[in-house]
Amino acid sequence: MRKRTLLVIFVVLLVVGAYAAYALNNPKLPEVKGCVNPFREVKPLERKAENWSRIHVFFKAVLSKDIRGLAKP
Repeated sequence: MRKRTLLVIFVVLLVVGAYAAYALNNPKLPEVKGCVNPFREVKPLERKAENWSRIHVFFKAVLSKDIRGLAKP
């Protein structure tokens, strides 16, 4: 019983120590004022729904430059 309790305490202290080492080595980065998130500010040019069917994706992949470059000798 005593060995099991000591083992549990050791494991708990090991986990707490590992978390403390992680928290100390990875501090939270300071917030910089005046910076803009480009993904939030950029608006899409058009909102047209694309066809994502399997056939369309297959033909789009086959007709891409990369695949055509592999097919040519």
